[in-house]
Formats: sequence, C-alpha cells, structure tokens
Amino acid sequence: AVDKDAVKAKVKGGGGKYVATCTKDVTHVVSTQGAVDNGGKIVQEAVKRKLIVVKEDWLDRCIADGRRVTESGSLIRGEAKEEPSAGAKRKERPKESKVTLIVKGKGAVHPDACNHKTGIEADKAHILERGRCVYSATLNKTDLAADKNSYYILQIIVDEQGRGAKRTILYK
Repeated sequence: AVDKDAVKAKVKGGGGKYVATCTKDVTHVVSTQGAVDNGGKIVQEAVKRKLIVVKEDWLDRCIADGRRVTESGSLIRGEAKEEPSAGAKRKERPKESKVTLIVKGKGAVHPDACNHKTGIEADKAHILERGRCVYSATLNKTDLAADKNSYYILQIIVDEQGRGAKRTILYK
C-alpha cells in the first residue's frame, strides 16, 4: 500500500500539489499495482479520465532530476510521455530584449500592437479611457505540469492618426 503521508510530502517537497480526489487539475495518480487491480474509486476515476497511474518511485525520480521525467518504468496505467534527451533540463529562456513603451494617460499601447498589419504607431495611439476605466487587460495561464505559460493582452486602442477609429486588439 502507498503511504499517503509520504507521497503527500514528496509531492509538496517537489513543488507539486497533492489532492486526495481526482479533480480536473490532476495529471498523475500515484498508486500500486494491487490497488489498480482492485479497482478502487480513485483508480476507476483515473481510468475514466485517461490519467496516468504511476508507482511511487516515479516521484523519487522527478525530485532527483528536478523536473518531470518520463513515466516509463513506473507506469501502471496510461501512456508514458517521452522524456527529453538525457541530461536535458528545463528549456532556457530566450535572451530578453529592451522595449521602449510610450505611456499616455493611464496605460501604454502594447508594442506588438504596433506593426505593419495593424497600421498603428505607438506614438500616435493610446488606450481608451472612460472616467476611471482603462480598457486594457492581461490574462495569464500557467501550466506547471507542461511547463508552459500563455498570456493574452486585450486593449481597445484609439488611433490618433486622424481616423479616430477604435480598434480592439487581442494578442497571444
């Protein structure tokens, strides 16, 4: 049988989140072959949702390597994900570059909005404001398991080049 307290400590120590039920955020279920054969409630839910069921040693390998590793060798049910080449660590971030932002009013037009496709020039546009409302928002989604960050920038931009047209710009 799996020692739930030990698994919980390993998951939290490795930077993960331990839950006792199969929520939508669960990516892996740690179990034993016996528990899978007996078909307990959590295992049934994991199979139904096509989750990966692994042995406890997979946690140890992830913690030792400092990242999520392939489930091969620890897999009880599900499909193992391929492991990056041996010794590979997390992807290196591209070198950051400096960008000059022109702030007009209470916000800055996002630099990606200023290109030949939109026809907007940063120094000739501003974000729509009505009273205390600034029409600019950034939505962020972080997926730790997949090591991905996604973001969307929404702005209503007023073009000051005589056209006065408002444009809604959505970026990913």
